[in-house]
Amino acid sequence: MKKLIKFSDFLTDVYFKNRKDLAETTKSNLHSYFKNRLDFYNKRMLFINKKDILTWLEKENNSYNSHRMNNNLYYIFEFAKTHKYIFKNPCEKLKVKASNKAGKIFTKVEIEKILSYTKQNCDKLYRACLLALYGGLRRAEICGLKWSEVNTKSCEIIISGQIVRVDAKPPHFTEILKTESSHRKIQFPKFVIDELLLLKDNDVYVIGGFKYSFLDPMYITTKFRWVLDWLGLEHRRFHDLRHTNASILFEQGVNQKLISTRLGHAKMSTTIDVYTHLLNVQQEEANIALQKYLQ
Repeated sequence: MKKLIKFSDFLTDVYFKNRKDLAETTKSNLHSYFKNRLDFYNKRMLFINKKDILTWLEKENNSYNSHRMNNNLYYIFEFAKTHKYIFKNPCEKLKVKASNKAGKIFTKVEIEKILSYTKQNCDKLYRACLLALYGGLRRAEICGLKWSEVNTKSCEIIISGQIVRVDAKPPHFTEILKTESSHRKIQFPKFVIDELLLLKDNDVYVIGGFKYSFLDPMYITTKFRWVLDWLGLEHRRFHDLRHTNASILFEQGVNQKLISTRLGHAKMSTTIDVYTHLLNVQQEEANIALQKYLQ
C-alpha cells in the first residue's frame, strides 16, 4: 500500500527512479546525507510530520547545509503528495532561518599560510588550492581537470569533466557536471598556470593521483583538514576556498554575472542567494557613494 511506504524506500525506489534529471552523484550525496542524518529515515512517509523536520533542523543547528537539504526534502515530500503517498507536505510553510550560506571564508593571512605550507610539503594539495582560490573550481572539477583543457598561452582552462564517487563504487571520470552551466571557461593568472606546469606529474590529468591516474577527491578533503589542524587554523571545508574566491570578487566590485559564470552556477539567482550578505554590503557602499557625490 502506498501510504505505508517508508521514507528510505520512497527515496530510492520511487523518487530517485522518477527524477531522471538528477545526476547520479546528486542522488548518491542526498541518499548518504539522509541515511546518516535523518532520525525519520526509516519512518513511514504518512507519519512524518512538521515536528520531525523541526527536530532535525534544531539538531543540525539550522546550518546552511540543513537549509539546503530542507529544500530538497520539500521537493521530495511534494512529489509524494502529488502521487498520493501522503496527504500533506510536512515542509510546507516551514520557515528556515539559515546561517551564512557561503560558509566561513579564509583571511588573507590564512591563505598565505595554507599556500606556503602546501607548496613546501604537499604540492598536489597546493595546486588544488590554487585552482579553487583563483578559479573557484569545485573539488571534483579539480580532480577531473585534464591537460587537454588547459591553454598555457591564453591561461584559459575549460571545465568539462569531474571525478565522482557513486555509492561505494570506486571514483571515476565523467563529463556529466553538476549543471550545464558548470561547463565553462575560466582565465587564470599566468603564475597559476606556470605553477601547474612546474609541478606537472601526469600526462593526462593536471594533478596526478596515487591509486588512480587522477587525484581522488577524498584525498583533498582529508589532507586539507589535516593541514588546517597542523597550522592551527579553524576547521573549514576545502569548498570554502571556492567561497573565498567568490567573496573576494564581490568585495572587489566584479560584475555579478561574470562571478556567476566563473562559478558555474545554473542561475544568477543562485549566486545572489548564496552571497546575499556581501551584496548587502555593496548596497550600503553604493548609498554612501551616491550621497557623497550628490551632496
